[in-house]
Amino acid sequence: MRPDIHRKNVQESLDLWAEAEKNQRTLSFDDYGDVHLVYTSVVEHAPKLELELKQQAVLNMVAKIHTELREFAAATKQVSAEHLLMQLPGLGKFAASGKIGNLRNEWQTLQANQTKILTKIATERQKIFNEFKGLLPKMPTHFENDGTAILRNDFTSTEHENLIKQEITDVNKYKLNANGYYQTFVDDLPRLPWSIEIDGATQSFGLGLKEEKLEAIKKVFGNDKLALSTVSKLMNQAAPGLVIGPNNDIYPRNNRIFIKHDQDYGEPTFLRISSKDNCINFEASTYSKSIAVVFNADDNNKGGKDWPVNQDERWKGSPGPNNYGERYRLAIQIDKQAASNGILKPVDGTKIEASFEIRLCPALNLSKT
Repeated sequence: MRPDIHRKNVQESLDLWAEAEKNQRTLSFDDYGDVHLVYTSVVEHAPKLELELKQQAVLNMVAKIHTELREFAAATKQVSAEHLLMQLPGLGKFAASGKIGNLRNEWQTLQANQTKILTKIATERQKIFNEFKGLLPKMPTHFENDGTAILRNDFTSTEHENLIKQEITDVNKYKLNANGYYQTFVDDLPRLPWSIEIDGATQSFGLGLKEEKLEAIKKVFGNDKLALSTVSKLMNQAAPGLVIGPNNDIYPRNNRIFIKHDQDYGEPTFLRISSKDNCINFEASTYSKSIAVVFNADDNNKGGKDWPVNQDERWKGSPGPNNYGERYRLAIQIDKQAASNGILKPVDGTKIEASFEIRLCPALNLSKT
């Protein structure tokens, strides 16, 4: 895995490039696309290598600029990346000579203009969001730079966590089938992507592979059939839904408002499970693709309205961890010994992690922004 550290953007990279030229230093790029100063000893003792490093750095710098131009264009929808490229006449000179020239100033001007446009777009989206904000559950809300509204509830308080604990306690009432499993667990095995960790090694399974998944899960439980039977009540696509009821209790919904989902994509659920000592680590997340906020008309067929949301390129494709309109998540450390005795309960002293999140990016007619 790549280390989770800050990576330089184009502006930071150009700033370092200008500093290098000022101090007569050369540069190179690492495997993550970050620009770095080259040791002076390389310049002194390996001039050929120094030239190769510089040439590679120029190519990487140009690629980084093109990437950010595409991101700018996708965010604002005002002009294409190719049109933005025309605002950087110094880029061609830089690619040919490796000298920064006026490129940094051109980039700063372009970035300032794009930021201004994006701020205007974000403001327009927040105005639209405010039209239906009062109809939504009163969940904590913040906005991304492009005006996307994020409504999110993390069940962090003791009172809220107890609501989830009660939901899990109620799972113990579920009945097992003739083979000693919760039937929905068996039905969902081929329907869900799984990530299963055994002895420090992670196996990932896509759709299908029912028998392979079952054998891997058995190993997580050390072939403890009774413990697996108990926890099978939780290992299904309905598990993250245990947060929906409590969330609605905390933040009641207006019965006339709902978020419309694109049914063609369904609501994929991703499951992760691993075992350590007396603890079974279980996590489930479900994602859906939202396309509109809908306010139904009243009994007299008055007052109905739809607000399209999440229509831009970033929302295309199947919902998942990086693309969703709604997400509900449940993570619990299950007491394995209790599960062996037929009781589903968290390990004493551990916290249950649960969250419900809604992401709404109001659609705009960008030609008028």
